[in-house]
Amino acid sequence: MKKIIQNMVLGLSLVTGGLEAQETGTDRVFIKDVAGIWINQSYIKQLEQIKMPHVVAKKSPPLIIAIRRAGNSFPIVVTDFKEAALHVVLDLEPDKKLGSYRLVLAEDNKPISADKVKLLYFRGLRNFEGKFKKLEMAEIFFKKGQWDTYINVGNKIGPFVNKTVIAGRYEDKKGNLWEFSPDGQAYLPDQTFYYELSLRDQTAGCEYIEGEDLRAEDGIKRIGYAWEKGKLDLYESYIDGDVVRCKPKPFETLSPLS
Repeated sequence: MKKIIQNMVLGLSLVTGGLEAQETGTDRVFIKDVAGIWINQSYIKQLEQIKMPHVVAKKSPPLIIAIRRAGNSFPIVVTDFKEAALHVVLDLEPDKKLGSYRLVLAEDNKPISADKVKLLYFRGLRNFEGKFKKLEMAEIFFKKGQWDTYINVGNKIGPFVNKTVIAGRYEDKKGNLWEFSPDGQAYLPDQTFYYELSLRDQTAGCEYIEGEDLRAEDGIKRIGYAWEKGKLDLYESYIDGDVVRCKPKPFETLSPLS
C-alpha cells in the first residue's frame, strides 16, 4: 500500500502538458501557481537535522500535498505515505484577506453542486521571482483544517529527499569512491543500481535504501545506513519475518567529500 501511495505522488510529479492559464494581472493567482509538491515544514526541518526518515516520521509525521496538471485538470493527492486522498482542484478563489485563498475540491472533474465541494484554505505571498515557496495550509483530509506550514520542494519528491538525506560523494577507508545521486543512482565500487530511500517503514529496525536485485529472494536489494559523527555507516540488512533489520556492525564507513 505504501508503495502504491508513493507511486501516486511520483506519478503526479511527472505529468506535464496542456495549456497554461494566462494571467491578466500581477496579483491574480491561478491553480498552476501553487502546483508542485508541498511537504510540511516540521518534517523537513527534522529530516535536515537527523537525516533518518524512519526516526523523523515517528517524531514529526510527514504530510505531502501534490498538485499537478493532468490534461485539462489539476489532481491533488494528499498522503502521509500510509493513506492517501485523491481529489481534483476545480478552482482557486481569493479569500477575504490579502494573501488568503481557497482551493475548491471535488472527487471528479465535472460539474457539482456547491454544497458538495470541499474547501482547502491557504495563505501565502509570492517571493521576488513571483513564486510561492512557502504556504500556510488548513489541510482537511488528515489534519481536519488545522493550519500548518508547507514548503514547495519542486515537481519530484525523490530528488529532494535523497539530497537531504544521503545524496553526495563519499570515500571509504581504502580510498574508494562511492556516490548516491539526487536522482536515485547509486555508484558503488563494485556495482551500480537505482535506489530509493525507505521513508516510512514503521516496522523496520533500521534506516535503509532499496533497489532491484534479481538474485534476492524478494527481488529487492537493501542496504542499511546511519549517520554517526558526520560519517555514513552502511550495514548489511536482512528480513526477519516481515521486518527489515540491519546487522549490528557496519560493513563500511564513508566520509563525505566536499
